[in-house]
Amino acid sequence: MDEKRVLIEKFKDLHPFKESVIKDPFGNEIIDVETINKTAFEKVIEELRIVKDSKKPSILVLQGEPGSGKSHLLARIYRHAETERFLFALYNPLVVKIGATYSSLLKSIFDSFERKHSELKAKPINHIRGKIIRIGLQNYTAQEDPKIQVLLREIRKPKKNLLPAVFYEDFKSFPKRVQDRLRKFIPEEVLKYIKVESNFTIGKKYLKAIIEALIDEEKYPILRDLVNEGSLTDKDAQILNLTSGFVVNEDIAFEIIQAIFLVSPFPILLSIDQIEHFDQHLDEKGIINFLEDLYRLVSNTKNVLLLLSAQTAVFRKWNSFLGEHLKDRFSNVASLEGMKAEEGLEIIKKRNTYYFSKLGISMDDSYFPFDKNEILSKIKEHKLKSPRKVIQLADEILEGKKPEEKNLKSEFENILKSLIYNKDEFEEALGELLVTLLGGVNLYPSGKKLVIQVNNISIGINNSKNYYSTVRKLVSSLKKKGLNRAIFIRDEKMPLRMETKSMELITQNGILIKYYNFEEGKKLMAAQKMLSLTESKDLDFDINEVSNFAKELLIQFLGDLLDTEKFLTRPKRIESFKEKSLEKTDKIVMEIVSKIKSDFALDKINVARLSGYVDKKYSYLIPKIVEKLRMMKTIQIKEQQNGEIFITKKIL
Repeated sequence: MDEKRVLIEKFKDLHPFKESVIKDPFGNEIIDVETINKTAFEKVIEELRIVKDSKKPSILVLQGEPGSGKSHLLARIYRHAETERFLFALYNPLVVKIGATYSSLLKSIFDSFERKHSELKAKPINHIRGKIIRIGLQNYTAQEDPKIQVLLREIRKPKKNLLPAVFYEDFKSFPKRVQDRLRKFIPEEVLKYIKVESNFTIGKKYLKAIIEALIDEEKYPILRDLVNEGSLTDKDAQILNLTSGFVVNEDIAFEIIQAIFLVSPFPILLSIDQIEHFDQHLDEKGIINFLEDLYRLVSNTKNVLLLLSAQTAVFRKWNSFLGEHLKDRFSNVASLEGMKAEEGLEIIKKRNTYYFSKLGISMDDSYFPFDKNEILSKIKEHKLKSPRKVIQLADEILEGKKPEEKNLKSEFENILKSLIYNKDEFEEALGELLVTLLGGVNLYPSGKKLVIQVNNISIGINNSKNYYSTVRKLVSSLKKKGLNRAIFIRDEKMPLRMETKSMELITQNGILIKYYNFEEGKKLMAAQKMLSLTESKDLDFDINEVSNFAKELLIQFLGDLLDTEKFLTRPKRIESFKEKSLEKTDKIVMEIVSKIKSDFALDKINVARLSGYVDKKYSYLIPKIVEKLRMMKTIQIKEQQNGEIFITKKIL
């Protein structure tokens, strides 16, 4: 075999063009051509600068065709976080929980702020901590040792323009006794700051415990448990100085997020990715509710840019049923312009350079082993506008295979190899598979942990320390809902504690326990990931083929716990329920509109808040109510900047 052939084989062994989809925008090995979608990138950065200068929030929709480079663009934006002075948070839940928008967002924000790209100097969470330290010590006047006094002055009035994480590092260099003393002072001062900055709309005392835990390395893991699980054991609640039974509900999650935005040293870019996933799993009502929740969060704070990434067709579909007020709120759009043929060549050149450098080789011909003119011709011939398609083309040429030879199992193995197991993400992945593939129903959609009904069986999934509520819900499913069997699924490394109330209930009610191992967990996570990427058209497979493949893995995982014969075909959704739901919706709208009309006709009022007539659980109906009210000659609608809608009597 000649020298060139040997080199090509070594190059092929690295699989340089196998990955055409970015599965994690936080990853260190993303190869990007920065001229692709440059206009959209600059639009995002411009919006961030406007947020920074004006201290006002903003919303931007990033839309493009499947494979047009949305994920590459998000990864690029993330890498520029420190140079452009902003923090990046990504929200992409596997399970869309109705009525749990803020709890899910809070978890995603903490997860994102813990991630650190190799090009960043510090984790985003440490910049938040640094700002908290600096705010908290502005009015600290107690005398300390001379060395500590010098550092305190540097924190309060730094001589250089330092990244905020430096102040946190300075704080950690203090002796423990000094840190402990300052932690008593800092949270109180930061709480005062939050109250002033929010015009006293937030600032409850529990935030003091949250702030203290953020800057205490011993308490921080317990705070993460609280964010992830929504509640704590009595012992852990006591450690955080929270009342026994404290729960992070939607209102509390909303306030914690607002507080984080307020103490952030930089604007926060909150990216909502894979909107297609919401479109697959929410009806029109759910989508409207979700967007209303997002707008409420953004409009009631500052220092944040909300970025929604969506396929053009999906966002166009949403616009067809959104009310005018929501259309207006989400009307700021940046479109991905696609890729030029020469930029496609640049993708291949950059990947070649990167992977040959791994072999310790610098090539004179940066397109080797490809023929530059031949591959440019193919890009133009097939009119490729997508970076993903160019990467797939290069892989096909390099491996000598045809597009139709793509192998589902090899793609699954590829995803499995790159996946990092996470017990919380496993819970969501399994829940998603049960709902999507076996027609399961989430019995407690606003709950922190999943309890899924599949036919006459309830399945609870909980890997947390505090699992009593899940056990109680499983018992309730047997006694109140009359289900035949209950199953508790849990990581084998976290066995249930004996001689507890939970174990007593499990034994009394015959609840089955299914422990799974690391490999089983990763396989189901990979199956769900592949299904999600196929649904969003990031992977070019037949959705039914992928569903059947994932279903086989799921049934294999569950073993004889389920009657597998019942799940050979995917259950059909019942349309009659939807029709009844629409009838009920129209009735509620007419009742609210009639009440408003009556009050104005009888001269009871001349102006009123619409929220005074609409129960919070019916907030998703506001667009329809407004639409009906606009048709009335005697009433006019006025919408405030914060989203509050007023009804006033029209002077004729």
